Amino acid sequence: MAFVFGRDGADNAYSCEVVIEPAIPSPSTDLVSVDLKVNQTKDTSFTITNSTNAPLTISSITIAGSGKWTIVSGGSAGAITLAPGEVRTVTVRYAPDNDSENGDEATITIASACGNKVVTLQGEGLIGRIMVEDWLDVAHDVKINSKDTPPV
Repeated sequence: MAFVFGRDGADNAYSCEVVIEPAIPSPSTDLVSVDLKVNQTKDTSFTITNSTNAPLTISSITIAGSGKWTIVSGGSAGAITLAPGEVRTVTVRYAPDNDSENGDEATITIASACGNKVVTLQGEGLIGRIMVEDWLDVAHDVKINSKDTPPV
């Protein structure tokens, strides 16, 4: 925080409080959500932008949580620097299996000295189900394929 003091054209004194925000990474989204049939994969991307006028050092871009989510490209275990206005694309892959019917969640942490940003990854594996029912023969009011079916 800083204070700026000055005088206007009528020689009146004034002051302003100026808040200087720390430079933290700006991801294009804070949530990535995918619904996908099981045993398939889907890649999706988001971007990180340095929206400041100075270089921005990112300590790491890492993933934690469900192993059904992985970083395909753009992640980094070590430090990287984005120039002013530079954009970095991070691509993640979701690969659901039969255990994914109730959803899989993971988080991407974009760490910097001035703070962290988190992108939540949510996925659900879609499983096809076949429903079997007894059918009623309405014309004859009898059940088909049932032990109680009278002869016709």
